Amino acid sequence: MKRKQCPPKDISLKSYFLGPQAENTQFLQSAFLEIVSHYCNWRKSLFPLDGKAISHDDQLHPQFLKNQKSIQLLMETLSLNFQNEIPQFSPRYLGHMFSELTLPGLLGHFVALLHNPNNISKESSLVGLNIEREAIDSLGKMFKWRKTIGHLTSGGTVANLEALLRMRHRIPFEHRTKAKLLTSAAAHYSWKKNLKILGYDDSALVEVPLDKYGRLCTKSFKKILTAADYPILGVVTLFGSTERGTVDDIQDVNHILELHSNMKIWHHVDAAYGGFFACAQHATHSYLAKQTDALKYIESLTLDPHKLGYVPYGCGAFLCRKSKDYFYSDVEAPYIQFKSAQEAGVQSVEGSRPATGAAATWLTSKSIGFNSDGLGRVLNRHLETKSKFQKQLSKNFKNLIFTEGSDLNILCWTVKGSTKRLSEANSKVDQLFADFPKQSLPFYISKTSLPLKKNSWLEAYLIKKGFQLDTKKCHLVRMTLMNPFLINRETEISYVQEFIRTLKSMAF
Repeated sequence: MKRKQCPPKDISLKSYFLGPQAENTQFLQSAFLEIVSHYCNWRKSLFPLDGKAISHDDQLHPQFLKNQKSIQLLMETLSLNFQNEIPQFSPRYLGHMFSELTLPGLLGHFVALLHNPNNISKESSLVGLNIEREAIDSLGKMFKWRKTIGHLTSGGTVANLEALLRMRHRIPFEHRTKAKLLTSAAAHYSWKKNLKILGYDDSALVEVPLDKYGRLCTKSFKKILTAADYPILGVVTLFGSTERGTVDDIQDVNHILELHSNMKIWHHVDAAYGGFFACAQHATHSYLAKQTDALKYIESLTLDPHKLGYVPYGCGAFLCRKSKDYFYSDVEAPYIQFKSAQEAGVQSVEGSRPATGAAATWLTSKSIGFNSDGLGRVLNRHLETKSKFQKQLSKNFKNLIFTEGSDLNILCWTVKGSTKRLSEANSKVDQLFADFPKQSLPFYISKTSLPLKKNSWLEAYLIKKGFQLDTKKCHLVRMTLMNPFLINRETEISYVQEFIRTLKSMAF
């Protein structure tokens, strides 16, 4: 039976990835060779009259050859060691927020790696800083911002710290120690960690309760805001929570902040994971479309290209919609000639910063494109994959209970046992997490544990589903469905059906 071919647009997207079986090996090898060739020829062309520091005779010296042989052997050892690493590239990997890399991301990273600029100032990065500015601009265009200002970081945690510093700077000095940060109760742990870095204690973090879907409860937020008798650093909403991919009602939060405009509260969206879904095509007037549109009115945003941007680690981004909100620091370094306070080296927490993430993001944006026909098409397929996975799992297993409110491409579920006790369900989830990688053809999943006291929405949902709550936490299988080849027409197997077959073979 002849298999159906992928649509031309999907075939086109396949050219941007190496592939589960390294199908695009020839292109990658050729591209790497070309990059190295360009780099070496550039070196040779600059100052040819200086003469060679390494002669032909040097290269034939026994110790020279011995050293190179040793490097080669150690490199092979290192390479073989890394073959024991988690196969994140495989469609069989359904665990945490990493997957296949784009070829443009990988190649852009490699180009900048060879040149090794330091994106602290133009003295140490003539090209890298320009590439970073263009990369930042390409990210901002996803959110329909007219002009985006910001910089790349090592990841979302540092980007969140950048936001906190600017929030604090707007608070009068004498009131800063009493200021508090309002966040969704599902916010990333880095917010608490960053507050401690800035010298605040745990009371500085005010967690807004969650609604029945596990999103920030806007009614509770409004009450907290109205009753607040302390300075407010800002409010943090989520566009893709770490645990389950939930998206807060950013539109409603914006509306509430408008009603309290006299308080001039900074609204930061932690979109480290889900922000790239802004370039996907959402049904008009759908929940995701409304929340994406609401991003046009916030102050700042965290984004991680090393997640759904599919570029190598570490690459996060801190973005501001307005220049006046970005500039807060005027530090000086006697040995660095900063041209102005607008240079990222003045405004960033990190001093030395590689240009690898900038080059990877730049090349990805220029080739694939952060739009509905490029990366957005890949992300839309993830939502289709999640829907298909959940539908097929529900069809085959009547005892799987899926959480509601997972807005993006993360699927969370538990297993109702014969006793209906939550402790039994937790044990089954733990066993599945331990056993999946041990199969002859393994899959890799992750799990999370949510305290019921903090997640009253989950407690109510479990009771509704008939569970006996004999423990204070709920363990969930957590599947991040972000591999671009998870559903395709070419492989010998259907990964969805193979996952179901494997699950059926396990006594759970």
